[in-house]
Amino acid sequence: MPASKPDLSNEWDRDKLRNWMSNAKRMNRLDVYEDAFRQLCRVEGRNIDDPLEAAFAGVMRALEEALTEESGRTKRLSRTRQKHMHGLPLTTEITPRLVKKLTSAARNAAR
Repeated sequence: MPASKPDLSNEWDRDKLRNWMSNAKRMNRLDVYEDAFRQLCRVEGRNIDDPLEAAFAGVMRALEEALTEESGRTKRLSRTRQKHMHGLPLTTEITPRLVKKLTSAARNAAR
């Protein structure tokens, strides 16, 4: 009988959510991992009033987490954040290499 699924919707501590993700991965509980990952992304946009801005913050967190997991080292999209905060256009070119990297990160995150 599988263990019950925890309700992480009221967990806002990043360290605890990362711990949930780590434990879920170790115990092969993809459902718990995904819930913790989604909640971790929601934390980023929690205090932002504009829904679009909040969604953007969540996407940035998701990408940073995927890149960090892929490389084994902390990765931050600081240049993208800096451009966004100053109202400069985001000019990241979507290349085959970037698509391959994002696809690989998404696959690894799902494991």
